[in-house]
Amino acid sequence: MRNIKRDVETGLYFLKALPTIDKIDDEYDFPFERTNEDLEKFFPEFPIKNGIVATVAGSGDQQLQIARENPKEIYVFDRNPFAIHMSKLKTAAAIALPYEEYMSYFKESGRNQFDIEIYITIRDLLDKETRDFWDKMYINGRFENTHAYLVQNGDKHANRGKNSYELEENFMITKNNLSTIKILYFYQELLEFFEKLPKNVKFNAVFLSNIFDWLPLKQKEVFVDFIKSDVGKKLLKNGMISVYSPPRGSYYYTGLEKSFPDAIDLGHKEKVLVYKK
Repeated sequence: MRNIKRDVETGLYFLKALPTIDKIDDEYDFPFERTNEDLEKFFPEFPIKNGIVATVAGSGDQQLQIARENPKEIYVFDRNPFAIHMSKLKTAAAIALPYEEYMSYFKESGRNQFDIEIYITIRDLLDKETRDFWDKMYINGRFENTHAYLVQNGDKHANRGKNSYELEENFMITKNNLSTIKILYFYQELLEFFEKLPKNVKFNAVFLSNIFDWLPLKQKEVFVDFIKSDVGKKLLKNGMISVYSPPRGSYYYTGLEKSFPDAIDLGHKEKVLVYKK
């Protein structure tokens, strides 16, 4: 169990401060309400179905898109506690809510975005620590009205349509899959997560999002080696690792294609760097 006292204190500080605050420290940052990655364009290329998958929490869209493909287990990790709390909220909402209500609750233009009455129908599906966190955000932080001070919208950072799990015809599939998938959450950053995993835990696919954006430029090559060796050794046969290269960060990823020759071009200067075992 996580002691969420500091999470609550920091979350309430965000909600009562100006939304221009970048972050409090290296542990906390604004979570994205929606991903800025075009997951639909590259997730089908990865061995997810019936597999064991690891992903950063991010906005929570990653794990739900993975759930659409029906793996056995999903390991969700993130150094930002807010991202884990958001991911758990999204999963509970996907299980509890009908399609239109889910989209209205999370969509920025939805008339019921983060409506407290909808939250009340979700909260009993949350574990105690996550429920306590969101209860405090709603009751003490008036989250229904102040959420823009805490949550960023990923759509502002990329032009894309819905991910396939967000399409009405797929939402029920995702919902049903969630009833059988084992999801484990880890409040850990990249190095800690993979270093502390039991030796017998290995993955068919690992999704690291735009992890390089959060690393010092001079450490880029060090982390390329880390991904190929330390993360790579946690892959099962034919396993794959992805690192998303966003348009705005293309300069950062220059030269990395040589280290990841199986990169997937998404168009609009977006790429997914891929490592295959």
